[in-house]
Amino acid sequence: MSDKQCLGLTQIPYAGDANACQDACCADDTCAVWQWCTNSSCSPTSSCWIGPSDLSCQSAPGWQSRGRTPPKPPAPPAPGGCSDPHCQPGTDDTTWRVVDVPHDFVVEGNFTPSAIMSHGYLPLGSGWYRKHLTVPAAYKATPTVMYLDVDGAQSSSTVYLNGFYVGAHGSGYTAARYFLNSSWINFGGDNLLAVYVDGTKPDGWWYDGGGLYRHVWLTAVTTPGAYLAPWGVYAPSSVDGAITWAGGAPFGDGVLSPSVDVWNNATAASSFSLTLTVYDASGAAVGSASGSGSVAGGGGVTTWSPSSPIALPGAALWHLVDAPLKPALYTLAVALSVGGAPVDAQNVTFGIRRTRWSNATGFWLNDVNTKILGTANHQDFAGMGVAFPDALQRHRVAKLKQMGVNGWRT
Repeated sequence: MSDKQCLGLTQIPYAGDANACQDACCADDTCAVWQWCTNSSCSPTSSCWIGPSDLSCQSAPGWQSRGRTPPKPPAPPAPGGCSDPHCQPGTDDTTWRVVDVPHDFVVEGNFTPSAIMSHGYLPLGSGWYRKHLTVPAAYKATPTVMYLDVDGAQSSSTVYLNGFYVGAHGSGYTAARYFLNSSWINFGGDNLLAVYVDGTKPDGWWYDGGGLYRHVWLTAVTTPGAYLAPWGVYAPSSVDGAITWAGGAPFGDGVLSPSVDVWNNATAASSFSLTLTVYDASGAAVGSASGSGSVAGGGGVTTWSPSSPIALPGAALWHLVDAPLKPALYTLAVALSVGGAPVDAQNVTFGIRRTRWSNATGFWLNDVNTKILGTANHQDFAGMGVAFPDALQRHRVAKLKQMGVNGWRT
């Protein structure tokens, strides 16, 4: 394929040389061809291209190319079992190292010039995590719903419970939720949760890290019948009418148009009632709504909204402020009752503001022409990798604000 250019490939602008171009192809299971241009007519930002092999190619001096037969992605384990000893409950793990999650095993490695430059010269790898936990025996007597939230496992992960295949997720930057089948659970006894994390095929050209590098949550819903869906409260707001300013802060008539997802883990349909209360930063109630509905049984879902939006007259608007001031935020408290008895609740924090864009003047926040002074930040922190305490995130944001930053490209 030398001295030929194939059309229809994808540009990889970050590849700085032919080796990096090859690495980009090798990290993509669907890539069959990579091409690198050494001709002076090719600009440095458009020299590397990768993609499939069934393309139209033409004569073009200066292009070098290599190819391969892309491997077929491995089939997921058959539902019902895992033969690997790492996910078997009987495997002795008493000598395994105890770690806290979030955890990044790539940053623990030794720097080597043979590793990929753009990934910090740290070798990539894979690893297993095992956690023993007890599920109360009482959970078996009720239609308990249990689900596992993995906020981030870099780069791909597979989850097992007591040797049973639970599921897999192929992205290190999005969360995954797994519902646990009651037949997999040892109620009243020891349960083994095992997670395999493969960090050898990172999602980006930058330092991705590896491991369970974000929080992991196990939630049990033990109340039969209706309950609030996880992440099921949506609280979009807007500003109606003119915006006024007092003491350097904006105010306007806010409008909240919430919706709530209600799920049902019982066999029979369930009637419910909802109460929504809006609190300002001082804790004072400034708006409310209520109503009722029903949700079908057997895992039914109902999305409920009040008959009219919640009016928040004279609301303090979310705006740019300098420390020690804090932007104005509100809390929407959602309470769910069944048969007059409270069964679930969620609180969601939100801000109220007006935004718009103009092709002539740019971005406007609360009717003020605002220049976005931003930085592009990857999620790793120098020397600590991608897994670090939440307090360090707050520290980073505070330092960025001290620099005059008001926008963050994540």
